[in-house]
Amino acid sequence: MSQGNKQSYLEEVERNLEEVFSNFKYLYHQNMTDEGALNQLRQRTLHQIWHYRETDYNSSFYVPYELKKRYSDKVKNYLF
Repeated sequence: MSQGNKQSYLEEVERNLEEVFSNFKYLYHQNMTDEGALNQLRQRTLHQIWHYRETDYNSSFYVPYELKKRYSDKVKNYLF
């Protein structure tokens, strides 16, 4: 994968992870009074982030740990 393709790939991955986080925030505010639903939402979102993988260019290319960690921390620290 060329450097340009890798950069655009990482930008796309980050946009997708940002969308996952955005969906999490929306659903969080929909379920603010249900503690069980919030915990389930948080666990499901963290699972989605940590198991996120793109295979468009090369199935062996992975999402950098730092990117997954950043979005995982955003979820963990969001109003908890």
